[in-house]
Amino acid sequence: MRWLAEDTYKGSAKQRQLVAEHIDEAYLAVRSFNSSPLIYPNVFSDQELQELAVQLLFLVGENEKIYSANNALERLHKVAPHIQTQLIKGAGHDLSMAKAKQVNELILKFLSSDKLD
Repeated sequence: MRWLAEDTYKGSAKQRQLVAEHIDEAYLAVRSFNSSPLIYPNVFSDQELQELAVQLLFLVGENEKIYSANNALERLHKVAPHIQTQLIKGAGHDLSMAKAKQVNELILKFLSSDKLD
């Protein structure tokens, strides 16, 4: 988790505490509940991305560890320009923790936009 949430963990003591609490809660959940089988995410085909009819916001941290943020953004701009995108600087997979205020503001702005009506 520290590797995956590296941007948050490198921050303040309060942010490191947030990561530690998240780890503790995850272990507690694993020990306390029978988990359902994992459903692994699929990569959408270009055609599937083009056919998405709902308004979408794709947020990605510049330091994403699971895939290349820049490649994902390039692909979306090329095959599905109708999807709104935003690269979050100073964040990775942990963007909702590392840059919570910015992420929340972007989501609220997206949800309140006229395009969703």
